[in-house]
Amino acid sequence: MIRALQKRVLFSSLVLMEPRNYMCTTRRTQDKANKSAMDQEDKEELERERHLRERFSQKIQEAMPQYAQQGPESCSNGTCGAQQTPSSMMFFRFMFFLTSLLLLMALLQISDKNSPFNIMQNIPWWQLPLSSVSYFTLMRALLPYREQRRIKEEYEVASRLNPTLTLDQFFAQRYPNMFQGYQTQQQEVVAAVSACLASANDLNFVRTISRAAGSARDIRASVDNIIGTLKREYPHLFQNTGAPPFSSVGV
Repeated sequence: MIRALQKRVLFSSLVLMEPRNYMCTTRRTQDKANKSAMDQEDKEELERERHLRERFSQKIQEAMPQYAQQGPESCSNGTCGAQQTPSSMMFFRFMFFLTSLLLLMALLQISDKNSPFNIMQNIPWWQLPLSSVSYFTLMRALLPYREQRRIKEEYEVASRLNPTLTLDQFFAQRYPNMFQGYQTQQQEVVAAVSACLASANDLNFVRTISRAAGSARDIRASVDNIIGTLKREYPHLFQNTGAPPFSSVGV
């Protein structure tokens, strides 16, 4: 009887264990199936994203032809930028050389040896007409660079029409009041500068005039300052009335 019970218990235990093992095997099979399905979905999602990226990049290349020659790896390297086409490079080179040529021509025009200003600057100052040197000194001390360039070009054009035209004649005809002060006429200023130039042994008085002119924002005030400075620096050249010893200087 005991043996019979043992057999029965053993038999019933085996019977109970078989469904449990079957359930574990079924769960593992389901987990593997679910995992493979998820992996397949991930692969499909990645494939869809890759197709979308390719279609998007293709649309960009169609819309912007300058990117058509670039490969997809260039964007990943950080070089996916606007590349200059050969035609644009040729145009840039043409404009660069054209600008350089025009600049050289302008420099040659400025450094023209036959220019009246260049001829006057190459002549020793004591051989030049005093009034012309005076006008030139006042122009350099009182006028801005652009205004000097404009007057220089205007004088060169006028001197081509009239080769005997001097600088003092040019200013007297076209700019009779340019170097006029609040208390001094232009002719008096030119006569005073010419008198100092005639008595000076060098051109140090030009520095005196430049310092007296200052910034020359107000030309008329600067002219009065120049006259006052010349009276202090060269008192023997002025009479008791404060006027220079001669009112005009002939050429």
